Amino acid sequence: MNLSLSRTLTLAATTAAAVTMTLLMPATASTATAAGTASGGLTFEQVPGAASTMKYVKNKKSGKCLTVYRASKANNATVNQYRCQGAANQRWNMEWTGGLSYALRNANSNKCLTVHGASKANGAAIDQYTCVGEANQAFYINISKPHKTEMRPSHTRKCLDVQGGSTADNGRVIQWSCNGRSNQSWSY
Repeated sequence: MNLSLSRTLTLAATTAAAVTMTLLMPATASTATAAGTASGGLTFEQVPGAASTMKYVKNKKSGKCLTVYRASKANNATVNQYRCQGAANQRWNMEWTGGLSYALRNANSNKCLTVHGASKANGAAIDQYTCVGEANQAFYINISKPHKTEMRPSHTRKCLDVQGGSTADNGRVIQWSCNGRSNQSWSY
């Protein structure tokens, strides 16, 4: 299976257990294998028993997964971090939206990761909403330094952030001005 998400990101798999991610960036290329780390810093983990396109999105600081609270299927349901358990509300599919941005669609709800109300403010909540293709549902994947992979909403270019650097279950996920800290670094 070879799934091309864009000119800049390709996921390829020969089996569900062997996944390769290649990131092509100007004048560089990085490659990673299942549960590995690309030289450009993007890390990811295969969800046990899941199709190869559905992955955890993990926060670098806490090691916890982006999770739709209580497996809700409702619009505006909170997205927070929680210890990775392999549940469908923790699995996300990265879908190319054009240009260099991607939507993240939840396996449980089929809804997209969203900056609530298209807010541009620091501290705006991250939730899920029916995928409508708006800029607050499109994220740039920015590899700024080794081991620093930021997810930036395309309407603000701020960073997906675990509020206050929390490592607790149900730690709130928000958007915040990018600061290079590990609570703004993610793996897919």
